[in-house]
Amino acid sequence: MILNVPFIADLQSIQDRRQKIVNQNLRRQNIRRFDYDYRVDELVLIRLPNPMKLQEHFTGPYTIRQVHTNGTVTIQIRENIIQRINIRRIKPLHSTLHRH
Repeated sequence: MILNVPFIADLQSIQDRRQKIVNQNLRRQNIRRFDYDYRVDELVLIRLPNPMKLQEHFTGPYTIRQVHTNGTVTIQIRENIIQRINIRRIKPLHSTLHRH
């Protein structure tokens, strides 16, 4: 049944509720992150997208050639091949060696 009743939405309360959810999600994600400053000539591993169960999850090690201020680094894949990659896709090599 369709009634001819005007609907009045409180847009401010809807926006406030959505912003509260966004802030909670950001807080939850930031707790899982660790603060690390990458340096030139440091070895890193690259996270592979969607690995199978028994497949390797990382590839590398690769050497960092340049660190950029926008959250990316330039790594050297091979002799004449370099790639610019986001720091969320890499992992420092030493953190995997000390894990028990």
